[in-house]
Amino acid sequence: MLLPTNISSGTVTGQFIVGVRDGADDDHEPDSIPAAGRVSFTASVPYLVDLTATPNPVTIMVTTVEGVLDSEGYLCTPVQNTFEPAYRGVRLIATDDPDLSITDWTWTATYSFTSPGGAPAGHSFSMASDGTIDLTTVVRIPASDGIGIEQAEALAASAHAAAVEAAESAAAASQAALDAAGAAQVTDAGISALVANPASATAIEVTGLVADATANKLSTDDAVGIYQSQAALDAAAAAKVNTAGTATNTAVKAIADNSASGKLDASEKNAADGVAPLGPDSKVPEANLPVYVAPGAVNAPASQPISFEQFPFAAAGFAGANTSTITQDAITTAPNGNSYAVYWDANLEPRIAVKKPEVGTWDTFSLAGATGSTLTKIKIIDGHRSMVVAVDGDGYIHVSGNHHVDPLQYIRSATPYDVSSWVSPGMTGANEDKVTYPQFVRLTSGDLLFFWRNGDGSGDGNHYINRYSKATKTWARVAQLFVGTLPAVNPNQCAYINRIGYAGGKLHVFYMWRDTPDETTNHDLGYVCSTDDGVTWKTAGGATQALPIPPSNMAPIIVAGAPAGLINQQGTSIDSSGNPHAILRLGISGARTLNHIYWTGTAWVNDVVLNTPSAMGRPGLYSTTTGKTYALYGQGVNTYSLRVSPTIGTPVPLYGFNQGSWAPTYDAFAPANKLRMILSPTNLSEADQEAAYIGVLTVDMTMVDALPENRYVAPPVSPPRQASTTVQRAQMNAIANRYEPAGAIASTLDRRIISSTVLSPLTSGTLRLNALWLPKGTVVTSLTFLCGTGATTLTGRWFALYDGAGNKLRVTADDTTGWAAGVALTLNLSSAYTVPADGTYYAAICEVATACTSLRGVTGNSNAMSLPPALAANGAAGLTTASTAPTSTALTGVAWLAYAYAK
Repeated sequence: MLLPTNISSGTVTGQFIVGVRDGADDDHEPDSIPAAGRVSFTASVPYLVDLTATPNPVTIMVTTVEGVLDSEGYLCTPVQNTFEPAYRGVRLIATDDPDLSITDWTWTATYSFTSPGGAPAGHSFSMASDGTIDLTTVVRIPASDGIGIEQAEALAASAHAAAVEAAESAAAASQAALDAAGAAQVTDAGISALVANPASATAIEVTGLVADATANKLSTDDAVGIYQSQAALDAAAAAKVNTAGTATNTAVKAIADNSASGKLDASEKNAADGVAPLGPDSKVPEANLPVYVAPGAVNAPASQPISFEQFPFAAAGFAGANTSTITQDAITTAPNGNSYAVYWDANLEPRIAVKKPEVGTWDTFSLAGATGSTLTKIKIIDGHRSMVVAVDGDGYIHVSGNHHVDPLQYIRSATPYDVSSWVSPGMTGANEDKVTYPQFVRLTSGDLLFFWRNGDGSGDGNHYINRYSKATKTWARVAQLFVGTLPAVNPNQCAYINRIGYAGGKLHVFYMWRDTPDETTNHDLGYVCSTDDGVTWKTAGGATQALPIPPSNMAPIIVAGAPAGLINQQGTSIDSSGNPHAILRLGISGARTLNHIYWTGTAWVNDVVLNTPSAMGRPGLYSTTTGKTYALYGQGVNTYSLRVSPTIGTPVPLYGFNQGSWAPTYDAFAPANKLRMILSPTNLSEADQEAAYIGVLTVDMTMVDALPENRYVAPPVSPPRQASTTVQRAQMNAIANRYEPAGAIASTLDRRIISSTVLSPLTSGTLRLNALWLPKGTVVTSLTFLCGTGATTLTGRWFALYDGAGNKLRVTADDTTGWAAGVALTLNLSSAYTVPADGTYYAAICEVATACTSLRGVTGNSNAMSLPPALAANGAAGLTTASTAPTSTALTGVAWLAYAYAK
């Protein structure tokens, strides 16, 4: 069961490593290994009384809370009843919660490390409500012959904490009682008792304020803020408090050492020793480090519950390849704190965005022209071609994408955390020829798993798992997870899997089956899990599941038939107790529902959490460390969060700018309870396709249920479109997944569908025009046609380039060379032509001969319904040589289209 809902908590984090001698690597610098062991947190009070709990008051017995270190030395909450890491960070009851009978108590951290190098000494700290404390910033540092920055910051923070305690102590002593809310009022005498030196500038400032007729009494918070401002503490830390006799030094000493003023001394604050004065040598003794909080934690500004960081360049706005629930993940946080995101830009080229903690802004880099990268421009405009990124435990970046029944595309950074150079090592080479839906999962060991479907498409495919070893930097096959193809399955089917859940070393996979490419044949939601990194799998109840898993080999969780609207590939999350949750959208048209599916530990539950008549994108799911689970979805102009557990809430809009068919993809390694989602509108109108913005929406999920009405962040700006490193987007928009000769920039036809027979011969002296789409910026230098049968008695031949209105742009010289059947003839234009705008252009040909050439192409009504633009047309007649090529010509549609291409 959960604590009463009025009790606040905070998060403790930290990473611990051990410095060791240089190992077998390329440098001569000392190395490090992750520390191993546990950290115990013990409260300074045995119990807490919560008088305002509902439905009745309760007494909370405060037990020791255990944290464990994972394989990278990060502090983690363990899986229940084990010492296996479940997720990073440990939640503790806040020490400043006014609903409790006691405030300003402390937690004591005790370190039990099994790694070499020992462990930090135990120490105490305060935990602010909804705050985050990194143990590195509050760990006790033993005395030494010098003063370090950490000690100086700790001293400044301890001064501030002492000021807080002193102010509250004086306020309590000067008043008869506290009011019901716990607020305190202080008198002039009470304020004066806070100041060791009444003649100091601080005392004068305080006295002046309390003497003001309009401010006879100040609250404790106001008094503390005036008495010792954060700016003063920052200044003290910057100066390292290293000049004896300075005002700052005196103030710090007065706060920490003057027990006569009625302030609490170090021994009353659980310090190991009494407070010692600052020595004339300006060193900071260990005794001057009483109980303290992290620098900046007191009086720090409240964090913003929602923020949006936009990438500097535009994204593709055609389809959902940039934002889809199946994209695992388009954004990730690396072990060193760097953030990486991958997306298709407005030119349909792959890019990677990078944000380093010390920089704080996003930069983007092209992966189309990067050294060693083999990632190619997106092949066809659809939502399947998601791009995913992962960073292994050693910092190498892995990217895969641009698949829809295509050979595997995969690259790895040449050096850790560096996006400037790449290698293309491949994986295993087996069952990687028809890849769709790549998914990375980073294991606690730092290795990676790679999931994908291999097969001919919807309703016909198998799923496999590869594992990357960071030790050997190689991939190996782990298992075939699902089988849906002949001869094992007849007729063919395929599994569709949700986002893969991973927590506490356990993999969770929800899946359903599809019989055909028709999505209405989805059926049978199932679930399996693995505790050995994908080698073996079990049901939620613990029954072993043989691999590969065929369709309908076990009782489904829900939906045994094929109802209209059971949508595949939606959200998964793992709650703070380790139980799996899934979200399903049901309904194709008319009424739709969101169904929350979750395992209680003994049974499956299916809750309808939302009924709506409106269309919505595929939903995602996110669980916090505080026991709450939220559905995420786009509907109308808003991006929504909806609490689905432990109780059902109401939809909360997070972002109020239209996302089109957006679906959530988020960072699995973001700080605890910080939801970081990629936002980019999809399926936009033609006019907006090249101006789609992209960025990261960050939401503090501990605050999402109480967001204010003015929750919206600033609207996105119109992003610039960066220069293309390959062929422009418009070509792909027009010709999709064509096969072209080497060097071709555009063609009239996909060469796979050229007729094996020849077209009707050209008409002597008549210009024949064949449409092709040319994107802006393309430089055309030549035109090529393919001969079916050659001409006889040829006296002239020339090619020309015309625009969509029939205006001549460039022409070749006359050519009378022989042209044999099946041969492609290329003629150079008089000069190169740079296309000024996307659009339809014409590759034209004219011959003067007794019997003209018959070209290769396709027959039929190429000018369907006589609607412009004509795909093939006759132009001016009576021509003799290239010099007579008309400046402009009418376009009369004809019923066949020749194969031609531009270079």
